[in-house]
Parts: sequence; C-alpha cells; structure tokens
Amino acid sequence: MVAVGCGGGAPPMPSGIVPVTGTVTLDGEPVSGAIVTFVPVQITGGGGAGLGAASGMTDSTGKYSLIGYEGRANGTLPGSYRVKISRLTRADGSTVIPGPDDSPMQLLVSGAREQLPEKYSSDIRTSLVATVDPSGSPVDFKLFSK
Repeated sequence: MVAVGCGGGAPPMPSGIVPVTGTVTLDGEPVSGAIVTFVPVQITGGGGAGLGAASGMTDSTGKYSLIGYEGRANGTLPGSYRVKISRLTRADGSTVIPGPDDSPMQLLVSGAREQLPEKYSSDIRTSLVATVDPSGSPVDFKLFSK
C-alpha cells in the first residue's frame, strides 16, 4: 500500500529577499516597543506570491529589522509597501506585545491604549508608505505627534 498526500509544508522562499532595517522616531525621540508592519502594494520580481506582511519591533533606540514570509525571512522583497506603526501600552505604561492570534480590537478592549497618532497606527488610515529597494538601504520613519 502506498500513501500519497499533499505537501502541506510552507511554500518555497522567493528569491531576492533583502534585509530591511530602519529607525522610528516621534518628534525626534526614538520610539521603543513599536510594531512596524510593511504590507505589500506592488512587489517587483522574486515571485512574491503569498508574501504577506513583514514586521518587526523597535528596540530602545527605535531601531527595527523586518521579519517576513511567515517568519522565515530576514527582510522582504523589493517593492512598494503601506506601513503601519503601532505602539500599545497598558495602564501601567508597560508595552503590549501582540501575539499572532490577538486582534487589534481584542487588545483595545482589554485596556491597551495606542500611543501613536492614528495617521501612523491605523490599518486603514495610515499615511506611511515605503519603497524597499534591492540594495537593502535603511527605511527610517520620522513621525510627528501634531
């Protein structure tokens, strides 16, 4: 008897992934504990089907590095991206680190508060865009509270 099944594994990694790093500041000060999410708008080359979003968390100096392709790639493909930057805190001021199954609504209902302006932190209203080029040059974000 021979068993035949679907290969339920992850799809192959696309070629051309470049590391993406940068710094996030708000009014000139580093933003720590923020989640930076790049959502693809237009991918150039590399066979990016199913790429999905790439994200990373800022450290105490505001620096981030993207992890993409379902957590399997240090970076993402060159192309255009909409960017969301969110920093949630609890009432005591501690940073909330969302888990993979946490929805933004669940976190807000649980008492978490968004610390960044909606024009940066909203999935729908973000005004941030970025272009990732093949050289992997840093993608910095200078945010303003007003």
